[in-house]
Amino acid sequence: PEVNSFVYYLDTVFSFLFSQKPFGSISLLVLVALELLLLYWYYRSPGSRPQTLICCIFLGIFVFVLCNKVFSLNYIIWLTPFLALFLSGSYRNILLFYLVQVVLYLETPVLFGVVYAPLTFGPTNGSSYSVLDGSLPSISFLFYTVKFGILMTVLYIILNDLKKDNVRPDQGEAPSP
Repeated sequence: PEVNSFVYYLDTVFSFLFSQKPFGSISLLVLVALELLLLYWYYRSPGSRPQTLICCIFLGIFVFVLCNKVFSLNYIIWLTPFLALFLSGSYRNILLFYLVQVVLYLETPVLFGVVYAPLTFGPTNGSSYSVLDGSLPSISFLFYTVKFGILMTVLYIILNDLKKDNVRPDQGEAPSP
């Protein structure tokens, strides 16, 4: 996996904690399983609301981006329209939208070669990182912890807002997917 992918990040954490790197070898299976769950949820959800379709398309792309061994920064182009749709409801969400854009802009081009370099870059053929650099957390690990923490926060907020939107006054709580 490329060093800026979520798969590499998880492998790094598990390697540090358990001396194993399980996610690189199962990322394709996880991707297929999650995409099949999304299809199942879409076809089993009550009604054919446009929000359900938009949510499933967004989640399908988001799952692909996270489970892929290559986290191309161009993938933000795929996510940005959905993030703009889902995060336009409050000032907090709008700030979160721009925070995602800034963090990915920092990764490349601002911090290119510092926290990230592709495997074919430079005389050392790319970069790698570990949790600790000496006795302190590595800069790359801290950056990717923040980056993926922000992406998971965005995912949580979007899913939470969509769950609230699916509650109709005459129904009470929405059925869980």
